[in-house]
Amino acid sequence: MLSRGGAGSPPSAEPAAGRLEEAELYRPLTINFGSLALPPTLRLLQRWNESLGDSETFYGLFGFYLQTGGFRYANTPCDAVVFGSTGMDGIHFALLTDFGRSADLEQAPVICVSPMEFDDPSTVIARNLREFLSYGEQDWALFYNVFADERQWRSFQEKSAREQAESQWRRSDEEESRLGALRKQFLAEAGLSAMADGWTNLQAVRLERAERRSIPTADSLGVIEPAEPGWNGTLPPLGRDTSPDESELEPWLRQAPRHARLAAIRLLQHHGLSPALAALLADELQALGLGEDALRLLFE
Repeated sequence: MLSRGGAGSPPSAEPAAGRLEEAELYRPLTINFGSLALPPTLRLLQRWNESLGDSETFYGLFGFYLQTGGFRYANTPCDAVVFGSTGMDGIHFALLTDFGRSADLEQAPVICVSPMEFDDPSTVIARNLREFLSYGEQDWALFYNVFADERQWRSFQEKSAREQAESQWRRSDEEESRLGALRKQFLAEAGLSAMADGWTNLQAVRLERAERRSIPTADSLGVIEPAEPGWNGTLPPLGRDTSPDESELEPWLRQAPRHARLAAIRLLQHHGLSPALAALLADELQALGLGEDALRLLFE
């Protein structure tokens, strides 16, 4: 059985101290990506981050700090590969593998994880990384705020623009010009165009996601694994105020179809896991052939 803290443990024949330190240094990166290759667009971001030599300029261009190692929260989906964080309230961005169905991370959907938003911490915000980078700075607030409708969103934009113009911390005209030039340079190098309407695009992305789900879950991601015929559609009673009985959950997992088991795992992680429950679900992921997801689930 896998257990917390045991994921990725070194072999019993202890390597030399230098090699062990190097292994520990790269362990978070290894667990985050597993056997998946870094997508070309993420490699481009890494090159820009290195050439700029300034994380704040990178943030000004893209709205996040590059994070490809051990940046995870308890409710970060175990099938998500983290690539960036905003530096606020633990909010971070990740590529969703959909439990192994999106092995090409260049094509994987992008999600925003807001750990403090307990009702709906994870939402899809782009079809892929390239689309995510096409959003403009004026759209970034869409990722981690909830707006009832477009009117409320447009009102928020207008208010934010006024406050920014009056702020003593606003950028200078020179800095705005510099970032604008860098932004155009990046879009040209990446072969991207600036998105015309972030609100409309985001609504389309989320509608497409909802239509693809075979089972919806509380975090709005759902599961896109094809549904197996003959299943009655019933998940065990799971919720923030409902602590599952492991003695009942384990036999349910053994008899449930694959897509239902994945939905239960997503829902349980959404509400938080005890160490014993995390170990049980990690074993289930292993049995489903999702060992890398199991390691992410257990990573601390």
